[in-house]
Amino acid sequence: MLDQDTNKRKYPSELSHNSWHRLKKLLPQPKKKAGEVGRPPTELRDIINGILYVLRSGCSWRMLRQRPTANDYPAWETVYGYFNSWSKAHLWEKINSHLVKQVRKKTRKPNRKKHYRKRKPSAGSIDSQNGPPLRH
Repeated sequence: MLDQDTNKRKYPSELSHNSWHRLKKLLPQPKKKAGEVGRPPTELRDIINGILYVLRSGCSWRMLRQRPTANDYPAWETVYGYFNSWSKAHLWEKINSHLVKQVRKKTRKPNRKKHYRKRKPSAGSIDSQNGPPLRH
């Protein structure tokens, strides 16, 4: 949860503004819009920050800091529900591959293709430790 007054992250695991703007384009839209009947939609940034907190701290989902005064994260059931459904939809793999492509584009040098690798390998190696044992 970002501290609105100072624009600082509350925990080291939370996303920065730049990271959030890159990531939010890759997330599915909430099923329910603001203003519809029922519970108000949960902010996806809070969900992502909750997931990152659990993954980075190593705590269990049930130990996720709940939001008694809107200071921490949504209920653990909500955060875990999003994590689980996104995992089943392979969203994390899609996000990872998209971000890797962005990094590769950004770090590619203009003449890198010519000097990076040859089309056909010029050498190979054999690992002799993985074969069956020799019998004498």
